[in-house]
Amino acid sequence: MMVFTPTQSFLMIYDKMNNDKFSKPSSLQENAIDFKAAGNEPSWSLEIDFDHKMHFKSLNHPQELITPVPNPELLQDQLIERYHAVTESGELKVAITKKVCTDPMSGEQFPSKVSVLVKLTADDEFTEYTGCGGRLLDHRLHNIWALEEMEGEQVTADDFGNEIPVLEMYTAEGRVVGQDGCNRLSGKIYGNKAHLTFGLLMSTRMACPKMERSNQFVKLINQHKYDYHFEPRQLVLSQNGKAVLKFKNVD
Repeated sequence: MMVFTPTQSFLMIYDKMNNDKFSKPSSLQENAIDFKAAGNEPSWSLEIDFDHKMHFKSLNHPQELITPVPNPELLQDQLIERYHAVTESGELKVAITKKVCTDPMSGEQFPSKVSVLVKLTADDEFTEYTGCGGRLLDHRLHNIWALEEMEGEQVTADDFGNEIPVLEMYTAEGRVVGQDGCNRLSGKIYGNKAHLTFGLLMSTRMACPKMERSNQFVKLINQHKYDYHFEPRQLVLSQNGKAVLKFKNVD
């Protein structure tokens, strides 16, 4: 029996939902989409490329709505992300709640509940849509990764005076925790099947004997975007075709 991950199942439902009325190619390339959400009665879908655009379409609205991605409003200790965008074509309000969401038709569970309010220019009021969604980070990133190489140099625990930096990524939740060889780290991760972006990282403030390497590591990942690929038991983060960070799987 073939078993699908929640993300794979979600994509199957999403693709199935996009029938002939949605056959027009998306203005967002598939490998640039970071987040997908969908719902039923009527069928609707939302694609978000957090670097560029939100793209909403529904059977209720023959006109698709594409907007820039505004800075999110974070509520309830970051359990809810809200995005509010206004364009000449209309207005889009998106709320993403980190709460398990069950699709009523398929019974599948997804990591987020999604509410969308849409008002096109010709509309008198907002129409609300509810459904489920999830980030599209590669599920293989969901692992524990220990730093092996930094800017072309092999690293050891002695370089950091304490221990090798380690990152643990939770792709379904879009977050990362770990340590830089001295201090604990935590923050958001964004991305898709090709790119990985680290958000603003929070850190403890312990002083350690060799902070230079730890500071270098944090500087390289904090609010930085990378291409990534996998090698046997390795994760490689690159920029402009050059490997910047290499990690090994230690889970």
